[in-house]
Amino acid sequence: MISIALVTMLLAAANPSDPPRKAYLQCLDQFMRKSLDERMKPDDFEKAMGPACAEKEGVLKKVAIDYDVKDGVPRKDAEQYIIEEIGDFQSNIRIMYRDYFDSNSKPG
Repeated sequence: MISIALVTMLLAAANPSDPPRKAYLQCLDQFMRKSLDERMKPDDFEKAMGPACAEKEGVLKKVAIDYDVKDGVPRKDAEQYIIEEIGDFQSNIRIMYRDYFDSNSKPG
């Protein structure tokens, strides 16, 4: 008999939005590191961050929305969920960038 925890783990692992989510987060991280190396001013970083990872963000949005809609979530809600999630990712990166920039340090 398969346990509930195992089934839940298998279903979570099968979420097709996980790889594009990881790729998007890696893009943000790489852009942050590159920008820190270049000592890009925080305001300039914030302006450049969106375009730097726009392609990966677009893939994430499409895959996440399609998956949620297939799972029964209304399209409008699915769109709002991923927009909020991406906004959270970007907000966290902006905060981290300012902290690293101000302290003249880099992520480990």
